[in-house]
Amino acid sequence: MFDLFKNTLLSFKLKKSLKTLQNQKKKKITSFKSLLIIVYENDLDEDIFLSFTKNLKISINNVYIIVLNQNKIDITETRFKRKIYISKNEISMTGNIKKEINYFFNQKYDLLVNFFDQKELLSEFVSSKCFSKLRIGFSKANPQINDIVFNFGLNQKRTFLSESINYINSFIK
Repeated sequence: MFDLFKNTLLSFKLKKSLKTLQNQKKKKITSFKSLLIIVYENDLDEDIFLSFTKNLKISINNVYIIVLNQNKIDITETRFKRKIYISKNEISMTGNIKKEINYFFNQKYDLLVNFFDQKELLSEFVSSKCFSKLRIGFSKANPQINDIVFNFGLNQKRTFLSESINYINSFIK
């Protein structure tokens, strides 16, 4: 019963965040210097994200990864500057995010990659709380959280790498 109530409140907060995203003016993009990747734990592939980062010439020090999972919170150092694990437990009923991980949500990123292909409250809510000039993701996820949407699956990682680089470079003016 508690989870149902929490999910209802978070869904309401998500709708408000999505309206804010839709009304947000897009800024001119001249380069990509920072990157946030939101990914479920079982889809995490640091090698593909490292290639993605190198192709866009984004410093590893400016790459952040939010790993969505079911039950743990952990901030770890990896090849990238920071990686954090987050579950619904780190989000209060009112939609507030725990202080120890709030750093990720107070940053402004040039590019956000929603590397998930499902409509799910946790992933959509987390993405909607992040600030980014450009957002890319997959067609099976909520299209309201993405500016560029790809119509292929997560398992097509090489296709993701080549297609996303092509589209992203077209935004640089």
